[in-house]
Amino acid sequence: MPVRRKRKATRKRRLPGSRMAGGTASSALKRRTNKREDGPLSGGVVEIDDSTVMTSRVAGHPIPNAFREGEYLHVSDLLGKCTRMIALSDQTGTPIAGESLWDNMLVTFAIGNAIHDYVRSKVARTSPEEMYGTWKCVCGHHEYKGTYSDAKRKAPCSKCGKDLTEYHELVLRNDYYMIVGSVDLTLLFARAFYFCEIKSIKKEDWDEITRPIPLHILQIVFYWWLATELGLPVHKQVSVLYVTKGHVFGSPYKEFVIDPTEHLHRLTEYLEDALALKKAKKRKGVLPVRLCPKTDSPQAKKCEMNSLCFGIKT
Repeated sequence: MPVRRKRKATRKRRLPGSRMAGGTASSALKRRTNKREDGPLSGGVVEIDDSTVMTSRVAGHPIPNAFREGEYLHVSDLLGKCTRMIALSDQTGTPIAGESLWDNMLVTFAIGNAIHDYVRSKVARTSPEEMYGTWKCVCGHHEYKGTYSDAKRKAPCSKCGKDLTEYHELVLRNDYYMIVGSVDLTLLFARAFYFCEIKSIKKEDWDEITRPIPLHILQIVFYWWLATELGLPVHKQVSVLYVTKGHVFGSPYKEFVIDPTEHLHRLTEYLEDALALKKAKKRKGVLPVRLCPKTDSPQAKKCEMNSLCFGIKT
């Protein structure tokens, strides 16, 4: 009797996501997409028809650019805002709302902040023995003022266990004028402080810039002046460092060196405004001088204190 050979069992190759029972992988996917929406979560593919999944969640929703309240007036606000408006806000208890910041501006600011952080982290890596500031741990419980190299040698925070590697700018205060400034980047070498203002600008402006912008000169000179008033040793030189936001071949930096003593006379009128604001806050003097010539001037029309400002003679 002839012997019948047993046929080898053949193994069908299964595609990822397919099932043996019930047909092909495509039919399995179809069954999964037809599950009830209110059912329990499980594996599957959900069909949607929405081309704005992300933009609907990130676009819009502006953030108010709130005014920096506080006992001290920041140098940036002294240079860029009306001290009469600030005095009126203080005397009437009316908060300064400020403009709304939309995504086009907020993204630009975020890029600028990232550039600032990059420059400072680069200097901390290349010149840790010179980069000076306040260094904190992640939780902020422990801090040290000095150079980065010294901060790294300090014991980790007893609370979070992290090293003191979080950089915070050097803050300079003047009690007579009640103004404060925070320097973007401070170096300590040759037993004296060196101040640098970091500015990120769009590539088109970076390509054309040949001298520092006047407002930026005033800002860094103000920091230098605040330091000298505090009796700190300083170099007779400061820098404004412009960094392009666009790609360039070669260095993305342009540095302008300034002798602050040549610009100190330009601070006089701002210091007068600061002193007038200080007195107005204590109700010991008249309001700071009005800058707008009339109520319908471009800047006045944007001011929320317009009618109140022009309603007062002094």
